[in-house]
Amino acid sequence: MLKSPDEWDSQWETWFHRYSQGNPRLGKWLLSNYSITNENILEIGAGSGRESRFLSQKVKSVTCVDFAPHAVRLLANSSLPGNMHVLMADAANLPFPDKYFDLTFHKGFWILFDSNAKLEILLHEQLRVTRHISLAIVQNGLNNRQVREAGTKAQKDPLFRFRFFIPSEINSLACKIVTEHGIRAHIQILKYGAPSLSRFLLPLGALGDRFAVKIYKFLPWKFVECAVLQIVKV
Repeated sequence: MLKSPDEWDSQWETWFHRYSQGNPRLGKWLLSNYSITNENILEIGAGSGRESRFLSQKVKSVTCVDFAPHAVRLLANSSLPGNMHVLMADAANLPFPDKYFDLTFHKGFWILFDSNAKLEILLHEQLRVTRHISLAIVQNGLNNRQVREAGTKAQKDPLFRFRFFIPSEINSLACKIVTEHGIRAHIQILKYGAPSLSRFLLPLGALGDRFAVKIYKFLPWKFVECAVLQIVKV
């Protein structure tokens, strides 16, 4: 796994442009599932900022944080819209007041940690700065095909040495944190992404995107790309 800022800086030198130009599938899914057009959003471990850049067209403001200095510099120097903000920060000690953001999210972040104890710290801190909805999006360990493919790629590229999660695993982690800290919230595990479906719908363009985000929830877990831990504060 890549863990240090220096390791990630070396990767972003290669991957930043490619990632930033990709399809913001997650951003489209967020807009399809949540009423966030007038809200303040935080993306943790934002990397290329692709999803946040897309969301900035629709939401009140979006803030990106990452701990890799070079990634932050690349993003900050990429002609950001006026309502998009970027800063370097430790996700375990975010520089924001309590309940500062309406919705917080990250994808491909927790998969870098072997320790559940570290994830508990990260989740608690994310919930601290969240007023309403907290989302943690992780690679689905019930999709055996993508687990095998990542294992094969990891033999040559450390970028693919990451952790997969069983949906019930992140549900248990969330239940533990909200109980221990007395947080009143509803917890739910959602489905996001299906590579085979996305490839099939790609020729349909925007119509395919709108169709895909509506049907993820109907797919068996073995075909789903990611599990989404949704915590809604009450």
